[in-house]
Amino acid sequence: MSRTTKIGSTKAKPIRLKVKSLPMPPPPGFSGIFGVCTLQLEAAPTDVQVGDPITLTLRVKDHAFPESVELPPLLNLPGFRGLFDIPEERAPGRLENGVRIFRQTLRPIREGVRSIPPIELSYFDLDSAAFGKVRAEKFGG
Repeated sequence: MSRTTKIGSTKAKPIRLKVKSLPMPPPPGFSGIFGVCTLQLEAAPTDVQVGDPITLTLRVKDHAFPESVELPPLLNLPGFRGLFDIPEERAPGRLENGVRIFRQTLRPIREGVRSIPPIELSYFDLDSAAFGKVRAEKFGG
């Protein structure tokens, strides 16, 4: 003799959401970073000839979800186009102790390049519901 046990089921109620639009238009350089962060920048070597590789290291710190941050193409940022050859393919960042670290190689394409432009990124601050900007500070002094 077999016995069948019925297990009751209940239907879960949907969770209601209120999704707001971002203010328009987003500022130039907005690459989808949501939440405040700080940036640190390092470049090595800094004494190079035309065509020599320079490795930029960008550290994204103090972000609630650092794994969600992606590095925008440097050629889209002010001051890089026409001065540097930068590969289109970007290496994915790695996560280390809550810090997202990106490395990008670039090569000066002409004599007279004196500096690497500052890296400034736009973000959307969820607390203030407004766009903001963060500028990379030189790492290590």
